[in-house]
Amino acid sequence: MNLFRYEAVDRNGKIVRGVMKAQDEQQVVRNLAVMGYSARGIYATGSVAGKSSVSATMPRTASAQRVASASGVPVSVKPKVPVAQLGMLFRQLAVLVRSGVPLQQSLFDVERAISNRRLKRALSHIQECLQAGQPLSTAMAAHPDVFPAHVVAYVWCAELSGKLDILLGEIADDLEQEASDTRIGRIGWGIVKANLIFFIVSFPLYTIPGNLTSRVLSDNPIDSANGHSLLRALASDVLNAMIHKYVPLAVAIILIWILWGHMKRVPALRRLLDSLLLQVPMWGNLHRCRSIARFLHLLDELYAAGINPSRAWDAASVAPRNSEIAEKLRTARNNASASMGIADMIALSGVLKPEEVALIASGEKSGQVPEVLSRLSQAYDEKAKLQKSAARALSISLMSAFVIALTGAAIIVILKTYMDPIARFLGM
Repeated sequence: MNLFRYEAVDRNGKIVRGVMKAQDEQQVVRNLAVMGYSARGIYATGSVAGKSSVSATMPRTASAQRVASASGVPVSVKPKVPVAQLGMLFRQLAVLVRSGVPLQQSLFDVERAISNRRLKRALSHIQECLQAGQPLSTAMAAHPDVFPAHVVAYVWCAELSGKLDILLGEIADDLEQEASDTRIGRIGWGIVKANLIFFIVSFPLYTIPGNLTSRVLSDNPIDSANGHSLLRALASDVLNAMIHKYVPLAVAIILIWILWGHMKRVPALRRLLDSLLLQVPMWGNLHRCRSIARFLHLLDELYAAGINPSRAWDAASVAPRNSEIAEKLRTARNNASASMGIADMIALSGVLKPEEVALIASGEKSGQVPEVLSRLSQAYDEKAKLQKSAARALSISLMSAFVIALTGAAIIVILKTYMDPIARFLGM
């Protein structure tokens, strides 16, 4: 019998650690499962310390690094799985874990109800990783096309803080809200795109009154005595213009939209867009406030749980959904000295105002860092909600103005094509 150290998650999502005698690592995993625990890591001690262990397939340092980098995918890249399905997945996991069902059993139960093949394959692989002793966050990080980097970081924070059931519920809340915002955004953009495509495709129709007037008033009208021939000639002109000019233009615009949707997943372009987004009035402030609120909230949870500040920073810095802000936080961590506190690292990152940094420094001196971080997080969350309401109102106004502008352009084209031949006929 050999002695092993283990780290596991109990039915309530709390992290438990201990030692156990067993023949090998797999027996430790089985024993923990019987006890109602989900293994996170198993480490050999004593004479077997040099042998392979379950966690050797993913060392703890490598695990942290992989979760932090999320396979190099920017934190704002959206998954290939619908966000609404991810929200439902995490909602079910939160309910099951909170009710005392072991994490691995919860994943098994949820997988059976999943219809999305990509998500189903990912969950199957995650269960295998958990069975081998890997943390949930590390297993999820292996599927960046399913689980966004900011979600993986949130799960990592949940594991570190020992509040898996609570933070899984928060992840579900965020994903459900994102799915709702996405639906509303698609409706708005759909109206704008549909109006633009309709305007382009139907553009030749707006010239019919003018062309008809021009043919009737011309010196050599085409079969002017025969109304049917005149209408057939006009219909032929309009149809040719639509088929050979305006329909291809509309198709080209649609293809550009589709290509742009794929290009936004390119890491370099995604990071550039995130950087530019912060410069956009109103929307930039919305993303900034939302990202900082999430970072401060998770830092508060980890700090209150007694996690080492450096490790807490590593986990929380990947959670913001803007690559530019996440990169500033990680850069500050890399450039920070060992003697720096949280306030110093935040000042080094430049993501907060000087007075807010001073408030955190006061919290460090008074031993009330979690309280200060919590208040700042709530303040930024309220700012994000206000910015979101203002941005949505502005979006509706801009969309309405765009539709009105297209309608006005159509009226102008009709009047111009109608009046020009009359003006030429009258010699004006």
